[in-house]
Amino acid sequence: MSTVLAALAERGIQATSKAIYDGEGRKRLDLAILPDMPDAASQVRLMQPGMSDDERLAEYLGGRSHATPLKRLDHMAAVAPDLERSCRFWDEVLGVPTVGEVVSPTVVVRQLRIGDVMFELLGPATPDSPIRQRPPGLNSMCSFEVEDLDVAVAHVRAAGCAVPDPRLRTLPGTRVTTVPGGEMSSLNLNLQLLQYV
Repeated sequence: MSTVLAALAERGIQATSKAIYDGEGRKRLDLAILPDMPDAASQVRLMQPGMSDDERLAEYLGGRSHATPLKRLDHMAAVAPDLERSCRFWDEVLGVPTVGEVVSPTVVVRQLRIGDVMFELLGPATPDSPIRQRPPGLNSMCSFEVEDLDVAVAHVRAAGCAVPDPRLRTLPGTRVTTVPGGEMSSLNLNLQLLQYV
């Protein structure tokens, strides 16, 4: 974390950092809070866990697994009114370059890989794009990869959620469906189920 904070300071960004401990006094993570920066198109927090990924997973699962057919978080998105500025910020300031682009008639999606998760910046493709009406920041959707979308849809429907039939997505080679936020709980978060085909 100290190396990252020093690199950010060289770029003129002073982050606030602190250690986070659990109720038993064990250090859980180091947290760096970056100041609000409109070019980021989202608030940025950096975390360095106090344990390895395997240790955290073993502690979290406690020997059990989850029943849903979710494999992993695939991507999240943020609305970026000035897509070029936001992409420059993520590349030049945070060192996260754009690795892909998907263009639809109204939206340009720039993809940035962070670990094995894709972070997408959504910008307008045209002056009258509906995305211009949305506030900047994280989108109210997260996408999870599933092995078999039809099995996942059946699982979610069996739990009582209304889920549309899967469809091909703008991103070539994918099928998706979305569980509306109100279907899952009080979360205002749409859950997209995605299968690579």
